[in-house]
Amino acid sequence: MTVSVRIQSGDTEPILVQEQSKPPLTGLTDLAIRARRDSDNQFLDFAGPTFSAAPVQPNSAALIEVNATLSPGLYFLVGGFDHSVITNKVANDTIHIIPVQTTGTNALLPPRGEIKVGQFADNLDLKISSVRNDETHMGISYDDAILTLRLAVCLQRGNNRITTGLVEAIVTWFDLDGTVLFTQTKTVPTAALDANGVFRFTQVQTLVDDQTYYVDVSVQDAAGTVVTRRKVPVIA
Repeated sequence: MTVSVRIQSGDTEPILVQEQSKPPLTGLTDLAIRARRDSDNQFLDFAGPTFSAAPVQPNSAALIEVNATLSPGLYFLVGGFDHSVITNKVANDTIHIIPVQTTGTNALLPPRGEIKVGQFADNLDLKISSVRNDETHMGISYDDAILTLRLAVCLQRGNNRITTGLVEAIVTWFDLDGTVLFTQTKTVPTAALDANGVFRFTQVQTLVDDQTYYVDVSVQDAAGTVVTRRKVPVIA
């Protein structure tokens, strides 16, 4: 099952990878991601960072364990996937995020994820940028084995990620017909909130292959509340 997300060109997308053994493996230090794009089938040289037909090391980016006790087997990319720093971006591209184990062979990793860059979202953003300067962002990991969603949510105002003054985050997940499947709220200081201003959610939820879902992501800080609706296609 592949999770596909859509971003504007230059956005940063949180990356979460759930190791899928039963029970999940913790303490792994050799998990990473590679990135391949559809436009020319090139892979990302993370040192550039530049897409290349023959990327040199490092051609992968290391993943760090979130918390072996609270989120066993969940690993993340520090700083997320920052599309803005890529030196040879291509408009309206799709980037495949491929989890890999660089040295060992014991990890059971999920399928690739997709980041769809632009593809009309950039044009739409130009038209409404005068009234929508703030938005929430969401990263998604889904564990098929235990039917569990893990979400990472943050708030961006202008070009800045908000890390202080945060009050709460709410995610509401809908099916294609608009039926609410679940709602979760995380409130500071009891929320799972890290130093980067990222709220983390875990939800047991069955997702259907080849089905589109929608998520309202709401984050409140000292300046007010920002709500963004995200489309989440689930591809078999």
